[in-house]
Amino acid sequence: MKMVKRLIAVLAISAMSLSMVACGNSNGDTGTKVTKADEKDKTVIAVVDGTPIYKEGLYTNYLNNLEQSLKSQYGEDYLKDENAKEQFENQKAMILQNLVETQVLVQKAKANNIEVKDDEINGQVDALKANFESEEAFNERLKEMNTNLDEIKEVSKVIY
Repeated sequence: MKMVKRLIAVLAISAMSLSMVACGNSNGDTGTKVTKADEKDKTVIAVVDGTPIYKEGLYTNYLNNLEQSLKSQYGEDYLKDENAKEQFENQKAMILQNLVETQVLVQKAKANNIEVKDDEINGQVDALKANFESEEAFNERLKEMNTNLDEIKEVSKVIY
């Protein structure tokens, strides 16, 4: 059972890390960071066992990254291209599905009192960094995502 709990925690962190790498290649603004003070202004796009998933935050960041990718591939008017439009809609649905699945993992981890140790988080961060050419490229990606390493580690501790 302990191995299953550890696997769920590692998978949850890996999902966050993979999405960070997979949604790369963004140029410019990646969305709005939402704080608890802004909660009343958030738009709920899904609810997982009573826990809302908001449009603002990760979903918006992922959509902005997707739009930037499609613009670089198809041009500024990418939605006029049927292939690009279909790709956008499919990816948009996948982003939401990923966020829902991640929330399910988070809830299972919490229900099983799973805590991720600092060395496990650091190991995941090191594995994530290995996907980049350099530490500078990794830090630039964090900046594009409107976040930093400490925030990623803190979110990982709280959520995962």
